[in-house]
Amino acid sequence: MTTYILGNGSHGRMLREMVGGSCLGPEDDLPEDATDVFVGVGDPALRRKIWENNIGTEFSAFLMADFLDYGTVLGEAVHVMRGCIIMPGVTIGSNTLINTGAQIDHDCIIGDHCHIAPGVIMCGDVHVADGSFVGAGAILTQGARIDEGSFIPAGRLVVGGRRVDSRTSDAKVGEEGC
Repeated sequence: MTTYILGNGSHGRMLREMVGGSCLGPEDDLPEDATDVFVGVGDPALRRKIWENNIGTEFSAFLMADFLDYGTVLGEAVHVMRGCIIMPGVTIGSNTLINTGAQIDHDCIIGDHCHIAPGVIMCGDVHVADGSFVGAGAILTQGARIDEGSFIPAGRLVVGGRRVDSRTSDAKVGEEGC
């Protein structure tokens, strides 16, 4: 078994500590002996790019949650880091990173290629669309809606009943400095 992590930043290094293997650059070609392959970056736009540039690769999931409800629907290659709590009725899209200590309450839907940063709290029935970033310690209250490609800054409070899109958040994922 040969493990490779595409991405050599902080998330890639953290995965290497937990699963072993070698970190490659995010745009490096995979060696032919690759059997376990992980996306090792946090930026949603780069996560998506790695995913799309490696069509046909079977990426590996990483699940270390403190609590992951048995009814949770997980897409392909989801990463759920230590300290996370994932409650009943949650759906998490493919190639999404739920980072350390995030709390995802009942009936939340998180799209593909997202990054839910450390310490995020998502109350029930929150929807986060594809390619979005929710910054460390952000709180999304019951019923909040986050549109595709949105960037929610660290510590932000998003009140349910309000829709947040890339025009109303502080920046769009993939812009300089995100």
